[in-house]
Parts: sequence; C-alpha cells; structure tokens
Amino acid sequence: MHDYEFKIFQELLKVLAGILIKDDQKLMVETRLQKRILEVNLKNYGEYLKYIQKYTAKEIPFLISALTTHTTHFFREKEHFNYLENKFLPNLMSKDSRRYIQMWSAACSSGEEAYSMAITVMEYLRQNNFPKMVKIIGSDVDIKMIQIAKEGVYRNDQIKEMAPAVQKRYFTLGSAEISDYVRVKNSLREVVDFHRKNLFAPPYFREQRQFDAIFIRNVFIYFDKKTIKDIVMELTKNLTPDGILVIGHTENIIDIVSPFKLLFNSIYYFKSQSSKEANEQSNAQMDTGKESSAKKIEKETNAVGITVSADKVSADTDADTVIPVENVINNNVVDVPSTNDIVNVMIVDDSPTVRMMLKRVLTKEYNFNIVGEAPNPLYADKILEKNRGIDVITLDINMNQKDGITYLSELSKRKEGHPPVVMISSISQEDAVGTLRAFELGAFDYIEKPDADRLPEISEHIRMIVREAALSGKIKKNRGIENAKLDSNSTTNSTTNSTTNSTTNSTTNSTTNSKLNFISDKSTNFNINRKMFSTKSSFLIQENKKDQQITFEQTVVDNSIILIGASTGGVVAIKEIIETFSSNTPPILIVQHIPATFSKVFADRLSDVCKIKVREAIDGEELKNSIAYVAPGGKQLKLIEKSSGGLFLNVNSDPPVNKHQPSVDYLFSSVAALKEKNKFKFKKIVAAILTGMGADGAKGLLMLRNAGSITLAQDEYSSVVYGMPKVAKEIGAAMEVLKLGDIAPAIKQFLHKTH
Repeated sequence: MHDYEFKIFQELLKVLAGILIKDDQKLMVETRLQKRILEVNLKNYGEYLKYIQKYTAKEIPFLISALTTHTTHFFREKEHFNYLENKFLPNLMSKDSRRYIQMWSAACSSGEEAYSMAITVMEYLRQNNFPKMVKIIGSDVDIKMIQIAKEGVYRNDQIKEMAPAVQKRYFTLGSAEISDYVRVKNSLREVVDFHRKNLFAPPYFREQRQFDAIFIRNVFIYFDKKTIKDIVMELTKNLTPDGILVIGHTENIIDIVSPFKLLFNSIYYFKSQSSKEANEQSNAQMDTGKESSAKKIEKETNAVGITVSADKVSADTDADTVIPVENVINNNVVDVPSTNDIVNVMIVDDSPTVRMMLKRVLTKEYNFNIVGEAPNPLYADKILEKNRGIDVITLDINMNQKDGITYLSELSKRKEGHPPVVMISSISQEDAVGTLRAFELGAFDYIEKPDADRLPEISEHIRMIVREAALSGKIKKNRGIENAKLDSNSTTNSTTNSTTNSTTNSTTNSTTNSKLNFISDKSTNFNINRKMFSTKSSFLIQENKKDQQITFEQTVVDNSIILIGASTGGVVAIKEIIETFSSNTPPILIVQHIPATFSKVFADRLSDVCKIKVREAIDGEELKNSIAYVAPGGKQLKLIEKSSGGLFLNVNSDPPVNKHQPSVDYLFSSVAALKEKNKFKFKKIVAAILTGMGADGAKGLLMLRNAGSITLAQDEYSSVVYGMPKVAKEIGAAMEVLKLGDIAPAIKQFLHKTH
C-alpha cells in the first residue's frame, strides 16, 4: 500500500465515521482490507479506491466494518450495570412506577451491551413487580455487527459469568453440533431492536426519540475532540431531562463544555435546560484554525485517477469559515459545462454531513456535477455570482446565519431569476410549515433530510427529484425566451396579435407551432399541446383569478362531489383552485403526495387562506358540504357508503399504491367503484388530476370517466411536472385538458350543466 493510499483511507474513515487511524497502523489497514479486496475480485488498493468512488453508498459500510475494532462482552465494566440496578432505576421508578423505560446502546457492536442493559432492566422490573414496559435500541456503524446482534447467537462461555437462573430465563442452549452455543430467547429479543447508525451522521432518529439512558462506551477513544463535542451535543436531543450518558472508563468529556455533570465512574447526568448555552460556549472554545493536508491528498489521489476533493478529505476545516467549492478558484468566474445530460447542482446546507451524503448520491456516475457547496446563503450568493449554468439548488431550511426560507424569498424577487430550488427538510412540524411556505415562494419540491442508514434506499428518489427540477428549469428558461420573441413580434405586428387573440384559425396556429418547435426537445420527454398557446397571454403559467369568486347553486352543492389529486407542484396548484371557491361548495376530497407531518399543516394553511373549511380527513367522518378533506400523509383515503345511506371517509393503513400513501388512484378508484354500483345515484362527480411526477391517479381517473364522472387534467404548460396529467391524457382518462387557472371555472360549468 502506497503512503498516499493509506492517507486516503485514514481521511475517509475520519470524514465518514469520525474514526482516527494512527500513522503506525498502516499494516493493520493493509491486512484488514486485503480480505475485502479479494471478496470484490480486485487486485490492489488503488483499484479498491476507485471501486469505493464508483459504488460509494454500497461500499462504505463494508469499508467501515473492515477497519473498525470490536471488543465487547456481556456486562463489560460491571460498575455501570450495578449503577443502573441500584441507583438509577430505583430513582426513575420512584417518580413513575408505570413509566415506559427507553435506553440506547449507541455503539452496541455485536449486541452484548444492549442485551446486558435489557437483562438489567427486566430483572429489576421482575424483582420489584413492575410491568415489563421497556425498549432498548442497539446501534452500530458496522453492518456486519448489527447482523450478528440481530441473530443473538453467542458461545456458551460468553454467558458463564451470569447467574444460572438468569441464563435459563434469557438464553436457549444449543444441542448436538451447536451445543457450544446459546441463543437469546424471544422474551429478551422482543425488547431489543437493532439498527445501523453512524454517529457521524445525525440526526440519529427520523422521529423524536427520548431515552432515559444512553450508553456510548469505548467509542470516543477513536475520535478527535471536535467530533466528540459534536456527538455529545447531538446526543442531548435524544436524552430525557435528568437522563444519564455512560461512556467508557478510559474516556471523559470533562474538558468539553456541555450540559453534563459527572456523577461517578464515567457516568454523566444531563441537565437539559443548559444545553443551548453549553453548545454556544463549546463552539466558542473549539479550535477552528487547523490547517489540513487535504489539498496535498487531493493532488496525490489524481495519480491513481481518484477524485477526492478537499472538502471530502478534510474534517478539520470549519464549515462556517471555508467555502469547500472546487469551482471557485482564485476569484475567477468558472464556466460550468451545461448539456442536456449533465445536471449542475449547488448544495446549500450548514451541515457538512448532509452535504457529504448529497454528494454521495449526486455523482458523475449518474450524470450530476456538484458545482459548489455553501454552508450558508452568503456563500451561496458568491457561488451564483462566479458560476454559470447551475441547474438546481438544494437548500436547507434551517441554517444559522440566514434560513433557507428567507433566502428563497430573496431569490424569488431577483429580476434575473434563479435556478429551480429543491428544499432539504426534516419531517417535523416546524419544517413542514417552512416547506409549505417554500412551495408558495416557488420551490420545486423537497427532499427529506438524508439519513445515513436509509441513504441506499432513498438515493434514487433524491436523484429523480433533482433531475425533474433541472428539467423544469430548462423548460421554463425556454418559455422565457419564447415570451421575449412573442413580445418582439407583438411590437412589429399588432394586427396579427389581435387576430390571434380573437380567433384560432389554422394560419395563426401554424405560425404559433413554428415558433414553439424548439421546445419539443426529445431529451425532455415533454409533448407541448401547442393549440392551447395561440396567444401571448397564454404563456403565463397561471392567470390570477383569486378575485373571481366561484359560486355554486344549492342544488349543485347538495348533489356533487369534487375530487382532486396532485403531487409535485400540487401544494400551490390546489390552493390556486380552492381559494376561488365561495364558502358554500360541494364536499372536496384531496390527495396530495405528502408525508404525515405535512398533511395537517397543509390543511390548516389552506383553511387559513380559503373561504371554505379545510381539514385533515378523519376516519369515520361523514362527508359534508363546504368542507375540503385532505388525505393524511402515510395513510390511504377512500369513500364508503354505509347502510344508512350516508357517505363516509375511510382512513386506513392499506399498503402504498403506485408507491404512494396516500394514493390518488386509491381514492379515485374507491369513488368509481361506488359510482359503478349505482350508489349515490344523484351525486355528480368531477375529478381533476393536477401537476405531479409519475402516473398515480391516471387509472383511477379513467375508471371515473367510464363510470360517468366528469374528468379534468391540468395542461403541460401550467404544470410544474407534466407526469400524472400527461398519462391521464394519453390513456383517454381526461375529458378536458385545461390551464390551471381554468380548472375552477370548468368545475362550476360542468357541474351546473349536468344538473
């Protein structure tokens, strides 16, 4: 192994997992990686580095597994478990004898520590006649160790120090050829869950988890001071007030300013109210003046054809003071290559971990080019000034110096425009509000903040969103050019324009078609319906008809139902439609592809700006006039009729349809089925499928049309993404294809015509 190859592996482990490999451990690295190199049929370490670069998301867990050390056994450092049993648990249960106990083994290795914690708690609860209400989470960065932990199979001699009664209660002895082994019983296994988690890649849990105790023992010896501080402060988010943090006997966090107070023997007490202050003090104390060897390593890696940029190999630089951007060099303006195939992306996020994970997904292998990274909007502006041809911006919502919503608002006011923006959002109530506000400001879509454990399964979704955003930007840019052409044409030929505005004769249509031919780029997979664009005004994405109030006759209100389905771009499109309705309308059922936390916020937001009531659908609720019901995220919504004759909402946990939950097809098909069975025979149904990726809703819309309902689809020009309505049009599901601004008036027109 060459010295520069060893340096790369050192830096990779430091950046990806926070693990420090000492300079004198080169032989260890060589020996451990040789086995992995043989497993993937490679010849040398240089080839393996190229392999890692090509298959980053897939290979990194195996690299970490090969180079991490695991030394553990049941009830290791017994004093910690004695403290749980004799001090911590009695104090905890004295406050609430029926509480649900949750603990986390954050570096569980092959599972012995997590099972030891579970046995300690279960024995205490059993001996004191408390209900068995306990959950232990075990996690480790090594995927192989997690697999061993889940199996729960160990050698006999590993449990020999336990009391015979404890062995019998929690382990099953092997027989015959496996007589030297034991297996964890189901009674113990059911209270312990194992997951792969990287302590260097927060947040650690998608949902809010609060633990009474966190064990993170014999891990900090591998990390530098800054990494330890970052992990410790991140752990405070997952500890209950007065919870405890347990580290290894050879470790300490005394020299790190934090909201923890030492009790004894490396057990620390958490005071949650001081966490913010401690974090600020700790940040102030951290040394950010280190100079890394990143540039040298970057240069050396070129010799073997590996591109490891400075920001990837440097964990010492301060993200708030350094712009880790390869294309901003010596204050020169860089021309970024722009083709139909390559998507140029700028990442704006104050988390180095999130930036790193996005770069892991948006690679050249998939035709992405990371133009630059910025830890905050101030640096993002510098990158925009110095780089041309950026196709997409990924933008974090929560950043220190300026939040993403404020920055997006500023971008939206710029005359020169800006690239499409994809928001990076966590699934939280606070971020839900921010994300919906971002949509109103013109954000294309959002991506859930990447989780290291789920990165392989969500990578393609992230790439799809970013590709679609880039495509929408190119189409929008072409339309802007065409608008300018039409403006010029209107100046020189007002007669032709006036004729075009009043008629749609074949001559005018052919002229318009010739002007729009360049938009039909095969690489876009978009088919423009040119007949709808015979006037200059039709190039507006949507007409502002909010002041034009849509009213319905009472007969229509009492005998109609409106259905709406949408995905990308739907948050704004749905709002544009229903805010034009008066307070007295037929009931409206809405499916918007949206996560659970967002749907309630979305409904509340609509209710604030619309004259009708809008709320998240509740299972068993009867359908009523003048209310719009939004399908809950993570659930399915359908309409059912009870024997009493009334129509009711059914919210359930049926599996995803077309990978969506809620699904537009699921709702539409349920209504079509009732319609075909002659149920609610006097009810008139109008259904509209709006902007969105994929094909969800198209089949359901066709079923509705075949059952005698009125079916509408949004046109391509006013759609953010022309996917769902395009498929609906192609299969003959849509009776009419309309601009967004024409859909609400059309709903009224069709419903009144049929009554």
